[in-house]
Amino acid sequence: MNNRLTHLILAAAAILSGCARQTQPSLTAYVDPHIGTGGHGHVFVGANVPFGFVQLGPTSIPETWDWTSGYHESDSTVIGFSHTHLSGTGIGDLFDITLMPVTGQVTYSRGTEDDPASGLWSYADRTREICRPGYYSVPLGRYGITAELTATCRVGFHRYTFPASEEAAVVFDLENGGCWDEAVRTEMKAVDSCTVEGFRWSEGWASDQRVYFVAEFSEPFDSFSLHGKDGMYGRASFRTRAGEQVLVKVALSPVSVEGARKNLAAELPGWDFDAVAGAAGRAWNEELSKIVISTGDEASKRIFYTALYHTMTAPSVFCDVDGSYYGADGQVHPGEGFVNYTTFSLWDTYRAAMPLMTIIHQDKMPDIMNTMLKIHEQQGKLPVWHLMGCETDCMVGNPGIMPVADAIVKGIPGFDREQAFEALKSSAMLQDRGQDFRMQYGYIPCDKMLESVAYDMEYAIADASVAAAAKALGKEEDYAYFLERSRSYRNFFDAGTGFMRGKDSRGHFREPFNPFSSDHRADDYCEGNAWQYTWLVPHDFSGLAECFGSVEKLTARLDSLFTAASRVEGPESSPDISGLIGQYAHGNEPSHHILYFYTMAGQPWKTAEKVRQVLSTLYRDTPDGLSGNEDVGQMSAWYILSSLGFYQADVSVPRFWFGSPLFGKAEIKVPGGIFTVEAENNGGRNIYIQDITLDGRPYTRPYIEYGDIKAGSVLKFRMGPDPKIWYCPEDFISGIYSGRAPEDGPASMRPAPEDRLFTSEAVESEIRRVTQMLTNPKLRWMFGNCFPNTLDTTVHYGEDSDGNPDTFVYTGDIHAMWMRDSGAQVWPYLRFAQEDPVLAKMIAGVINRQFKCICIDPYANAFNVEPVGAANSTDRPEADPYVFERKWELDSHCYPIRLAYGYWKKTGDTSVFGDRWIEAIGKILGVMREQQRKAGYGDYSFLRVTDRQLDTKCVVGNGNPARYTGLVASSFRPSDDATTFEFLVPSNFMAMSSLRKAAEILSEVNGNSALAGECLAIASEIEAGLKEHAVCDHPVYGPVYAFEVDGYGNRYMMDDANVPSLLSLAYLDSSLAGDTVWQNTRRFVWSEDNPYFFRGIAGEGIGGPHIGIEVIWPMSIMMRAFTSDDNAEIQDCIRQLLITDAGTGFMHESFHKDDASRYTRPWFAWQNTLFGELILKLVDEGKVSLLNEII
Repeated sequence: MNNRLTHLILAAAAILSGCARQTQPSLTAYVDPHIGTGGHGHVFVGANVPFGFVQLGPTSIPETWDWTSGYHESDSTVIGFSHTHLSGTGIGDLFDITLMPVTGQVTYSRGTEDDPASGLWSYADRTREICRPGYYSVPLGRYGITAELTATCRVGFHRYTFPASEEAAVVFDLENGGCWDEAVRTEMKAVDSCTVEGFRWSEGWASDQRVYFVAEFSEPFDSFSLHGKDGMYGRASFRTRAGEQVLVKVALSPVSVEGARKNLAAELPGWDFDAVAGAAGRAWNEELSKIVISTGDEASKRIFYTALYHTMTAPSVFCDVDGSYYGADGQVHPGEGFVNYTTFSLWDTYRAAMPLMTIIHQDKMPDIMNTMLKIHEQQGKLPVWHLMGCETDCMVGNPGIMPVADAIVKGIPGFDREQAFEALKSSAMLQDRGQDFRMQYGYIPCDKMLESVAYDMEYAIADASVAAAAKALGKEEDYAYFLERSRSYRNFFDAGTGFMRGKDSRGHFREPFNPFSSDHRADDYCEGNAWQYTWLVPHDFSGLAECFGSVEKLTARLDSLFTAASRVEGPESSPDISGLIGQYAHGNEPSHHILYFYTMAGQPWKTAEKVRQVLSTLYRDTPDGLSGNEDVGQMSAWYILSSLGFYQADVSVPRFWFGSPLFGKAEIKVPGGIFTVEAENNGGRNIYIQDITLDGRPYTRPYIEYGDIKAGSVLKFRMGPDPKIWYCPEDFISGIYSGRAPEDGPASMRPAPEDRLFTSEAVESEIRRVTQMLTNPKLRWMFGNCFPNTLDTTVHYGEDSDGNPDTFVYTGDIHAMWMRDSGAQVWPYLRFAQEDPVLAKMIAGVINRQFKCICIDPYANAFNVEPVGAANSTDRPEADPYVFERKWELDSHCYPIRLAYGYWKKTGDTSVFGDRWIEAIGKILGVMREQQRKAGYGDYSFLRVTDRQLDTKCVVGNGNPARYTGLVASSFRPSDDATTFEFLVPSNFMAMSSLRKAAEILSEVNGNSALAGECLAIASEIEAGLKEHAVCDHPVYGPVYAFEVDGYGNRYMMDDANVPSLLSLAYLDSSLAGDTVWQNTRRFVWSEDNPYFFRGIAGEGIGGPHIGIEVIWPMSIMMRAFTSDDNAEIQDCIRQLLITDAGTGFMHESFHKDDASRYTRPWFAWQNTLFGELILKLVDEGKVSLLNEII
């Protein structure tokens, strides 16, 4: 006997002893085995232990579809208690070795309900029936006998309480099997007065089914006799007193009577029925305790634990205690170091039940894998639907491939991965069951075989799994071949109708076509119609989207799946098309992944809504609580995983997509310890995931990796009542994080080195340094793309006619130089100016160009590189041809001063502060004095013919009146929108700071005390004006800064995203960070009391009127991070920036609050460089770990 089996037997003995104290909660009380016994659930009712060979329970008279498990809640007949049963299947078999306690003389046959005396059967008193995990009891009305059942793995244990009778007996029935099963050879005999042994061979769904048994009685029988057809009934007769109990132990073996005898001796040597029942209950509790959920909803708890119970009937042990088993080659095999299993309903269970096993039953997976590999070795292919050592070839496709490939990819230990891959490959290349047509035509033609679409699409899923396994094992050629073959489903897509359709060998779609039509097992689909099979592409969502034309078109069609009429047409339509929501058919497996397509498509709220709808309406704690066949654990496994909040929609990739967790907390025993799932603020309307953390780290993916589950992580959902996106959908559609992408993320989006406009080795070195520190591949990618974007694409560096540096900087997709943008774009590179002289010259060139532009026109905000005239020919008055746009924006004077001051402080270079600087500062001071509005409007006005109100100035180009306050008027905001009230507070704060910087330069570099004094005087007037006019009392936030004022007492209470903004004040001047008024203002502007603050599905932040309402600028999110000392807040900002790039790897001007793919300006260099500046700030502050915590 091998060590593993010895260990299992000793463990079973320990359970039976009952000595060990149980510390886990009692969860068997929440199991209601009657759930699924009504409708078409077809679940087993009786006594067994998890994954046991024996499923001991009642068998009823009917042999039709709804009695495939032997039990239906609508019927109370019992022909006996059989030791093997199927659970949840659509085909019947088994019911081997049936015992029936009787009194008096009986007819030895199954009988009919019309004639109670026609057979052994009795009515069962269902009102007194007791069924709990590991124990079953029911009174038999006809005989006055109470039957009690329990079991070990290979032994059924009966306790019958008889009335007083001279003709009491226990009848062995070897004739009757499950539905279509027929005994072909049987034998039984009494070995002594307490022991009966024999066997039953039968044909049915399993074509060569062999079960051997040894039965021991607790007391001698008076006689044993054979009866009925071919002696297939045996009667062990007794005389009983009232209340006398007769116990029978029946051990099974798939190998021999001797094997059964060994099984009996090893597993059940004693006669303590209650101890065995208690041990069985504890065994169930042990397994159920692998997932402990916290919820106050008792009904959901019953549904959950009953579902978990239903997943553990199969696969079932199919070997003796010494490991011997009956193989797929019809031969008996000695123990080979693993536990052999059977009942592989793989077309059903590969989707959820098997993935669930990899989480909570990884200890059983090596035995299951070795069983499947032995089946392959013995029958030449992996199992399709294996039962009792026989291949039934039931259902379509090649479903044995998926669990084996999944085990390889997940790194399940305990089996030969190379041997497993060869089994995958050879099974996938076997030319049977339509695969020969597939290799010939590239698809299975509908004129060559039935169910062609279903077969081929399932083969495509299997091919994707083979490809994934090949990739995991480094078999690139196999990977490429099977990946390409996994796309065969595209042959069936009809763009004209939007459905998958049968196609004949000439390449023509089958006509006529009706997507609602079904002809059970006799059309192009299998237990479904075109509505369901169109979506059977779990392995290639992006490819399916290409079929539809776009993700948007796919989701629109997916919406229609749930709103289409819930009808199925055809006289022989499939009964398996059930559990309908529109045409989504949850009652059958091909639909089970579909709800998670919404998460893949970037609409996770729809997944949440649909998952919750299915969980609450198609699973109930009633006999008819399942919407279709339970299918050997698959229907239940879907509930378990989905109620926990995740589901492995694509079994070729080891990741579980998020939906909507049902419970507040779940603790799952995994190989690495306890995997904890928490759902904060869950319940009621709070069905939508708002954000996620994994082990306390912000998580920006729509799925969790199997490895994180297995490791025993803590997954925490924060739930809310409104839809939300916490990830970037485009990343996952485009494959940035697909299992087939390089670990270090996608390729750089930068121009090729030879196409970059300017290169700084200091900047490149910093990019390398920082990206090596960052562990989040998306963050590494985006930093590498964004930080050098200004240098790569917008900087045009040269020299003027006097040999001085001259640099013109585009904003990005607009080929003009904004005074504000250009100064902000190169600002983050100042840190490298001292170590990179060429970079320093380039920045000096920007400063020189800015001073030149101010001298050309101090009112203009944007300039051309050559004198080609204004961008808008309707602008009045006409401007100098070097002027691109002549909008007076106060910050256009501030940014050049800020850059020049920073350059001087960093490099010590004063060459930029020559005559042109003096001329420029003179013009700046002149305009500022004029625009303080001490004497009317001044010389500036602006008119434009436009359909945008804020693209011109009211009052004939002058703007609204303003009264002197000491502040400087700004006709336009940094967003290039007209001000409503002329004194723009954020720009005045920046002007005050900039003028003081200018004064310092003028004093220390130029020695010009007069100009320096003028700068300081205006700065002081601005400061006084801010104190007197910019502060107002807010009813919620207290004293705050207004956005705009006019000196007449009017204030505009808002903030705009563009910098300078109220939010950015502490970014531009760190001394303001401690200002209580600014702190209050910061809370105000990041709230819905700011009319331009928006919160939506995609994110939250500040926008402005420039683009429109419900639009967020990433700049505002960056400013929130720049001005925060709260690590959680900073992480949330970085997380939002990572998930709102629409998969492009760059910042955009703005994005819609509900859909980040609706963005403006794909090339906006300022925001890109600003993102890089933010990351560098956090790195400088020692917050790399904070960044790396984001997953």
